Amino acid sequence: EGLCLMTTDKGCIRKKRKDAQTSDMFYYFLFLGVGNAWKQCPTLLSSSKKLARKLSPVVAAAASTDRRTLYPVAEVLDHGYLKVTDGHELYYEIRGTSKPDARTALFLHGGPGAGCFPRHAAFFNPTKWRVVLLDQRGCGRSIPCGSLIGNETPNLLQDLETLRKHIFKNSIHPDSQQWDCVLGGSWGSTLALAYAQAFPCAIRTIILRGVCAMRTKEIHWLFSPMGGAATLAPHAWRDFASLVKQDENNEDAVLDGYYQMLANGDDDTRARAVRSWMTWESQVSALAIRRPAILLTGPIDNKNQINLSRTSNKKTANPLNPSAAYLTELEATNQRPPYKGSPQPLLTCHYSVHRGFFDQESDLFANLHRIQHIPTIAVQGGNDHICPPTTAFEFYSIWPELELRLVPGAGHSQYDPDIMHELVSSTDEILTRLKKMDDDDINKATTKK
Repeated sequence: EGLCLMTTDKGCIRKKRKDAQTSDMFYYFLFLGVGNAWKQCPTLLSSSKKLARKLSPVVAAAASTDRRTLYPVAEVLDHGYLKVTDGHELYYEIRGTSKPDARTALFLHGGPGAGCFPRHAAFFNPTKWRVVLLDQRGCGRSIPCGSLIGNETPNLLQDLETLRKHIFKNSIHPDSQQWDCVLGGSWGSTLALAYAQAFPCAIRTIILRGVCAMRTKEIHWLFSPMGGAATLAPHAWRDFASLVKQDENNEDAVLDGYYQMLANGDDDTRARAVRSWMTWESQVSALAIRRPAILLTGPIDNKNQINLSRTSNKKTANPLNPSAAYLTELEATNQRPPYKGSPQPLLTCHYSVHRGFFDQESDLFANLHRIQHIPTIAVQGGNDHICPPTTAFEFYSIWPELELRLVPGAGHSQYDPDIMHELVSSTDEILTRLKKMDDDDINKATTKK
């Protein structure tokens, strides 16, 4: 009753509010998408048991194979380093078209610390957009690599404003020029929301993916022994947690232990922590990917590792051939020249320990009134084990203007075929909305005259 459910031939359920009674049906979709692990994390989905009894089964249309894929990666139009505060120099590059009527987009990478890659620009039509890619403080090609000095969210927000003014410096009114679109995924979605709330006049439209608010319950989902991720991958969690001292009464003990290893350990300690951290995040992200069955055999060895061997039976259920489309940002980041490994674990841990450097956990929710006028699309995997779908819905439940696109069965990666389809479709749709916004502005100006 409370939702208008439009099941498209792409397998995405798009929701637009009909009235305020929306939560029950949507939570039921989340319950279906993520499974019984939610029952182990009541702070994230307290109503799941009630809904399972209350609501009848709902079957979503199967995803079509007719999906949108990435555009070709455009050539670099410009690149350089932007000097900001605390000794940081941020690498940026611009890809796309040099046409004077091109729209300008800013892509915000995840992590924190994942860095940008050329194909991030391929979510946008290269003949219509110019896309600005930025490596945030301490990661990618920005220098100094892995530095925590001044590496806090308020400074990142100011960096984005400095970048905006730099990109538009040749415009007639550079200070008033806006990003036509800001696209942020995972941690990038957090940064996009915080940036828009701090500088609402700087952004015309927003696209979010894998919505995250860096609250304690979201961080505990991924890094607590009582969190949902540990419940879904118990053997992987045991390996991850084995490197640090554990305390059953402290849900932050493992995260704090890794922070000490990554920030203060010697080279060997850091290298072990980096490998373990990236293995854990990769395994959690991969939970959404259907793979051949894994056979667990033999005793647990002295290193507290489980001996794993893949079954030789090729007739496994739901087979999936590995594809480059499923390469996660985390795996891609690990291919770069290492900072005694990669800076991403250190930076992700740094921001997680400090809860995103927000004054209050509820900041992003409390300040939504500042951006409710900005057209926003959120693309959320229903089977996202890194950024669970409840955060996206919590925003939706108090932000009636938000268009939330839940993709049943899809995971966290922006290269999941169904997530990719929705993101590419969204950037195309934003072009149409921008044209309408321009026309409305012209009409308003004409009326005033």
